Amino acid sequence: MSSRGFVTGEPLQLGDLPRVWQALDQRDEEVGRADTYAMTQMPLTDRAFDERDKTGQRAYIHASAFIGVARDNQKALEEMLQSGSHIRPHAPWNLIRPSFEAAFYGVWILSPDTREERLRKALRVAWSEQKSHTARFDLKVKMAKADDHEEVAKARARDGQIRQRYIEEATSLGMTKDQMNQKIVVTNELPKLTSVFDRFPDEPTFHLLRWRELSGVMHGDMGATLGLTDKSYRLDIPGGSTAVVSLNDDAFVTACYASALMQLTAMNLYIRRSTTAHK
Repeated sequence: MSSRGFVTGEPLQLGDLPRVWQALDQRDEEVGRADTYAMTQMPLTDRAFDERDKTGQRAYIHASAFIGVARDNQKALEEMLQSGSHIRPHAPWNLIRPSFEAAFYGVWILSPDTREERLRKALRVAWSEQKSHTARFDLKVKMAKADDHEEVAKARARDGQIRQRYIEEATSLGMTKDQMNQKIVVTNELPKLTSVFDRFPDEPTFHLLRWRELSGVMHGDMGATLGLTDKSYRLDIPGGSTAVVSLNDDAFVTACYASALMQLTAMNLYIRRSTTAHK
């Protein structure tokens, strides 16, 4: 079945979401205060111990960046809903998903209770990003036919130095090359986030379903789209059928709650690591 979006003029029924989003804003402000506390008070906190070396410093740079990406997409979603314009059935999901995903990575880095495991996870993120950076750079060089350019040689030398530093950091953390190169798979790691799910044993399955739905919609999966929308018209066509769809309020609100919990957990962890020490 194929689907065509119907832009609805009816307001979405958001329930308590506005209050949840307001709570996220307040927590975001506390993240900023936690940064100030960490930088000015030099307390005996998890973050202070983590940041004794470069790996730990990058852990909080990455976590802060992930939280920032999550919050930026979250605010864009809220602004779209508040704009008074009609709501499309496909696009809103593509603001929820990056908020969910970026917050997940923030939680994933900061969730472990041991310093060593937090640093190992941060290093895996840094290594993955460096490999992606190298791949993008190589494509730019190829497009420009600039492989012999002096600046390209310098850039590749810098890349080699960064990679060597990461390898040395990995060795000090007892990580093998295979562990460094292990891909971070959200569907594998999401159920392991005890900081999110300790109090709610059924929540991993709930969030895993939300992730798969959001990923499906983003990539044009018609089954995922039809599962999250209301169908107002259906017509049989050669090879299948086509339908006119509009956003389903309940599915939308449910996905927003899942994203909000992930954002809240990421910010709570960031604040906790920055202001207290694990006992």
